[in-house]
Amino acid sequence: MLDTGGAAKIRVDATTGHARFVELSGRSMRDHNGKSHTVLAQSYEGVPVFGGELRAHFNRDGELTVANGMFVAGLKVNTTPTLAADVAEGRAIRAVILEEARKIHASRRADDLFSTFDESRYSDLNVYARDLLIFREGLVRGTPGADHLAYRVEVRDARGSIREFVFVDAHSGKVIDQITGIYDAEGQPHPGPNYPATPFWVEGQALPTTDVEADNMIYASGETYDLFAMAFGRDSFDGLGARMDAIFNRGHEWGHAYTQYTNNLNYQWQSGALSESLPSQP
Repeated sequence: MLDTGGAAKIRVDATTGHARFVELSGRSMRDHNGKSHTVLAQSYEGVPVFGGELRAHFNRDGELTVANGMFVAGLKVNTTPTLAADVAEGRAIRAVILEEARKIHASRRADDLFSTFDESRYSDLNVYARDLLIFREGLVRGTPGADHLAYRVEVRDARGSIREFVFVDAHSGKVIDQITGIYDAEGQPHPGPNYPATPFWVEGQALPTTDVEADNMIYASGETYDLFAMAFGRDSFDGLGARMDAIFNRGHEWGHAYTQYTNNLNYQWQSGALSESLPSQP
């Protein structure tokens, strides 16, 4: 079987739901070692399937060496939404506010449990992106669950401290699941990509500085950039030369940035465990 570099197709037996054969073509990339990698994204009646992705890896001769991923079988879903997209967006924003209230309540001291939750703090929540997909409950967790046609709504705030992916059933309007994209550091909100307004140090300025801890952070970021470039032929964590702003950062955290722009592992269950372990590999 050779990597032909055309469009990926998976044919499925209508009775069993099993893949009959896979035709490899499509979204491929070749790494600096001459090996190629093809991503096969699953769809159902033209709608993308959440988590349904196979990755095929080929050697320099174009021979298949490894294939891994997930194929979601047995789907039977009405793929025409009956819930308006703007209604789903409103319910997603509301779900994020309620989750923030829950987290604040859980972290309060016993003598502060009855203070009022200030919902106005979240007036800057907006929908950053929205798409329609097939979502199987329990798939990431590895447990059986119902299939849904769902809106995936990405909600962010202006400060860069909230990034939530909310899954809303496109028929019933029920919130099915919510996946967090940004976690606080010891309860402190993420200060945003351009914090502070006047950085302590920018590339081209004198090094070392007067702060040993800052120097260590700068050196670690530089070494990580060099690793991306020399080991993977990659310009920064996104492969496009993104600026590497560091706030109490180390190579492990840059590994998470790399993950976001490559396999984009969800930070839950086994996927979340892999997200934590991969940046720590020697």
